[in-house]
Amino acid sequence: MKFIEAVAFNYVIDTLHSFAKTRHSGDLPKYAILWNTHFGLLTGRTYEFDSQVDLPVTSRSYDPTYGEVERTYAKFGEDSETGFQALRSTIYRSYMGDLKSPVGLYRNPDLLLADATAIAKQDLLTEVDVVQNRMLDVSFYESGKAIPFLISDKLAELEPISLISKN
Repeated sequence: MKFIEAVAFNYVIDTLHSFAKTRHSGDLPKYAILWNTHFGLLTGRTYEFDSQVDLPVTSRSYDPTYGEVERTYAKFGEDSETGFQALRSTIYRSYMGDLKSPVGLYRNPDLLLADATAIAKQDLLTEVDVVQNRMLDVSFYESGKAIPFLISDKLAELEPISLISKN
């Protein structure tokens, strides 16, 4: 899948975890995505999430005047039905609502991977400015080596092949 679809896939997995937690009071696994890449098998995140504001970060830049990193966040709200908002709305319509729950799906990682792939391929993030070809919190599966980030044009194509429980 294209990198932008991999960002969508990662966001679908994270959002379904968040939605499932609202429907289930017990423990749910938190999944790491196992990616097949040019660099071999690895786990890592395809987008940055700022937990302080509860939003995906769509870009970052350094401002030398103030000596700070400036962040741009995904737009959410009634007037924003593109990008991450459109993706979240699609997930909500599919798996939430009065009689719906994503808990059963979330507990079956093979089915979760298939559904997340189908949603990611809908090209809902094509208009979103994401940081291209960058992965965060990378861990190489075979060696166990971890690095904070990986930036390469060779990340333009990724394949999610499994979900690994982190807890």
